[in-house]
Amino acid sequence: MTRTVLTYSRFDLIVKAVAKGLIMAVAPARGTCISFIPRKLLELADVDVGAPVVLTVVKHVIDRLVESGFLEADMTRSKVRYRICRTSPLWDLCKEGRVEEIERIIMDLGL
Repeated sequence: MTRTVLTYSRFDLIVKAVAKGLIMAVAPARGTCISFIPRKLLELADVDVGAPVVLTVVKHVIDRLVESGFLEADMTRSKVRYRICRTSPLWDLCKEGRVEEIERIIMDLGL
């Protein structure tokens, strides 16, 4: 299977990759929270980063989710890790694999 290569000009594919990565991270979770870094989220979504700027755009999307209260940021380590917990409205959507609804939430953040 070939992996999708992201470019910064295809924002719709970046949003889809973030949504798919969240689903792939949360779906098998048995605890109350999972943490990740942006690159790991893209790996879970089975996409390649076409250019380093793509990671910057992904991080921007994730930061907007943090600002809106959907995710939490853990800045106590050398790399910023992000966390999604069961209390997030995204948790159940991820568990149910509802990628379109997650994409809609991301797009509604005004990015």
